[in-house]
Amino acid sequence: MLRELPPRYFTDATTPLRADGSPVDRANFSDREYDIYLTWLADYLVTTVFPVHPRQFAYVAMMDAQTPETAAFQISDKFGYAAWDLASLRVHVTNGGTWEEWNQQEVDDWSQRDIEAWDATSFDEVCLDRATFDRIQDESEEEQQLNTTAAHADISYRSLLSRILHRVPDHERRVRILDSYFRNYSENAAK
Repeated sequence: MLRELPPRYFTDATTPLRADGSPVDRANFSDREYDIYLTWLADYLVTTVFPVHPRQFAYVAMMDAQTPETAAFQISDKFGYAAWDLASLRVHVTNGGTWEEWNQQEVDDWSQRDIEAWDATSFDEVCLDRATFDRIQDESEEEQQLNTTAAHADISYRSLLSRILHRVPDHERRVRILDSYFRNYSENAAK
């Protein structure tokens, strides 16, 4: 799943604040706070300038040819399905792990796979290539430099989501797109 993960860019982690001054964090969202966050984000992403990282350029070209709903859904789909592997890779990289070590573990896992379940897939299709490992390692370093405790699923994709939502003048439609994004991400990440 990591090979299909759209390029991330950690450039901003701004969140709205509660009345007590604490950030609205998804770790303890109430339904009301979720609605507040969506409403805030639907405006914030179109009123703030987010640069697109060069590693995202090719993805942007593909995304711009899709409807806003489809583009946001596909990001959340791939991000959600990759969440577990991404968390594992983040720990591996943070602990100084190398691509060679990661790849060897994948080779070991591949050799013990259920051949019936994987018969139509090759090792090269499912295992992480060096370029993607390096990209995710760079993204993880950016995330650490951003130094945020916010765990919102939009933070790593604000540049792309902003670009998507700039094509949507209707605020309520932007909220629906973001709601679909978060719900799809959460559903897939839980699988």
